[in-house]
This record gives sequence, structure tokens and C-alpha cells, in this order.
Amino acid sequence: MKWNFLVCLLLPLALFSQTPFPALPPVFQDDLIPRMDINLPPDSLALMLVPGSEYHWHASFIFNNGQIKDTLENVGVKIRGNTSVGAAKKSFRVSFNTYEPGRKWYDLEKLNLNGSHNDPVVARAKISWDLLRWMGIPRPEIQPRKTLRQR
Repeated sequence: MKWNFLVCLLLPLALFSQTPFPALPPVFQDDLIPRMDINLPPDSLALMLVPGSEYHWHASFIFNNGQIKDTLENVGVKIRGNTSVGAAKKSFRVSFNTYEPGRKWYDLEKLNLNGSHNDPVVARAKISWDLLRWMGIPRPEIQPRKTLRQR
């Protein structure tokens, strides 16, 4: 009786839950290091660096990994976290649907670009997340990239 209850309770969860390892979008390829350009007006960058700013600034986002070249206009960009404001290498959050609701880029609504300012090797996060995936533990996708922002 107790097992029937557990099966009835857990079976719908197993059938309708998300897969922990969905297929990767083509923009996450381990053998390529993409270049991502964020273009925004100079005055927006100066205001973005003010601590506590939660506003998503209008920008264009350009992605190029040698195989995929894509440009999106009218995306929202903001500094990610208060620690990043004073760091030499900034972390950004790119929101593809802030100014165009419902828009996704390769099934992504937002993209976090971590500066890894506390990691001198800039490999710690990649190695850690790949190890978790190897162990079968769900984790976010990560890929090294070159990010440029136009001033």
C-alpha cells in the first residue's frame, strides 16, 4: 500500500519534470571560443557603473564563434552584482527579452557573462561545472568567451 502511494506520487514527477541535461544550443561548443561584442552608448556605460544600478541599458549584442555570426539589436545589458562594479573585469547580464518580450536567442532569455575576476587562471568555473556534469549533477552551461564592450 505504501509503495503504491509512492509510485502514484513520484511517477507524475518523473514523467513531467525537465530533463537535467537538455541538448546544448549550438552556441555552447567546447571546441570554439566565441567573441561577444556588446555595443552601448558611452553615457550608458558610465551610468551602468554606478553601484546599485538595476536598469537594463539598451545595447546591441554581436556573437561570432567562427560558425555562427549573429547580431541582436535592442537587448538589455546590466552589470551583474555589486562586486563586479569595482572589479577590473566586469560581469554582465544580457537580457534578450527586456525590450522585446518573449524574444529568445537560441532558446535563451538571459545570458550571464562572468568576468571571473577572482580566478587568475579563468578556468576554475569551467572545470568545476564540467566535473558536476560528469558526475551527473545538473548545472548551468558554461563556455569560455572573449567579450568586448564598446565605449
